[in-house]
Amino acid sequence: MLLSILLALAGALGDANRAPAAMPRADGVRARYVEARTASVFAGACHYGSEYTTSGREALLAWHFESGTWRGIALAGTDVVLAVAGDANLAADGGQRRSIVYTDARAPRERNDAAVDLVLARCRELAGEARRVELARIDLAIGGEQYALRAPGAFQLCGEKLANRECCKMPYDVWYAPFVPVIDPVVGCNSIFEFTDKSLGAVWKRAGQNESFVARIEWSDAAHASDAPHRSDALHGNDASHGSESARGATAATDGRPPALGAASVAERSAR
Repeated sequence: MLLSILLALAGALGDANRAPAAMPRADGVRARYVEARTASVFAGACHYGSEYTTSGREALLAWHFESGTWRGIALAGTDVVLAVAGDANLAADGGQRRSIVYTDARAPRERNDAAVDLVLARCRELAGEARRVELARIDLAIGGEQYALRAPGAFQLCGEKLANRECCKMPYDVWYAPFVPVIDPVVGCNSIFEFTDKSLGAVWKRAGQNESFVARIEWSDAAHASDAPHRSDALHGNDASHGSESARGATAATDGRPPALGAASVAERSAR
């Protein structure tokens, strides 16, 4: 499915006189979501400042889709993970970025392909050069106060939401916004956050830091166009100065087209 999408996109770009294709539809998409980056999202000002220029260049984003369709394909039960690395803090505008997308090897391919296409459409700027789509045995659990994500030989993320919700009581110590539009985000403290897939060009292992957001996702055409579900401002007192991801996520959210990937960019599909 992804290859056919890429070929169709290439043909459209090569023929300026061709009528534009209808935009893909996201209908009633709901997901549980967790992201983590290699920088503290909730910390004191000095801690934040000391990390900004040297850290925060890598991130892991994970979706467990519970309902909804994309391009007419049901997504319920599908897990997708996006690993990103860049040459600067991912909160900064610009910079070179590369990514790998992981889907669960146990799920139907058609459903996996649709979920990957949706994630890349919504995370086009963040993903940068999407090098490949990788099949892996993904175990993802987001519920109650804890979250756990694992794929053998690739990544592991475990932690829990801040017990007394300091992030909500002291929103001006939350220095970043989630990478995508979310609902009811809560900062999470990771007991382990590691990435070991060397093909991304970056590996890391961290622990004991407030580096995650846990939230819900609701994506649909009507809500997506107005960015209505993007409620992460609750952590920031509606102060836009606390990170640029919020604006970047809203910009990406208004365009349903998949990112401009070359055929070689999604060249590999291998089970771990």
